[in-house]
Amino acid sequence: MTTPELYSTDMRTVGHATAVALCKLGAFFAPFMVVSSASNVTVGIVLCVMNVIGAVACNMLPDTTGT
Repeated sequence: MTTPELYSTDMRTVGHATAVALCKLGAFFAPFMVVSSASNVTVGIVLCVMNVIGAVACNMLPDTTGT
């Protein structure tokens, strides 16, 4: 059994819609952040922090191997 089959259709739909919405928000705001008047170091730090938050969130997902 694969991971998507562990959850109901409603839960998968909400998760997918949330991921798509956050992706679209990030895709909208990232170019403005890069071309803003902020220094390159500030832009790099903000983008790095956001990537670290994403990596930590993915690492906190439960392991469903063999379930």
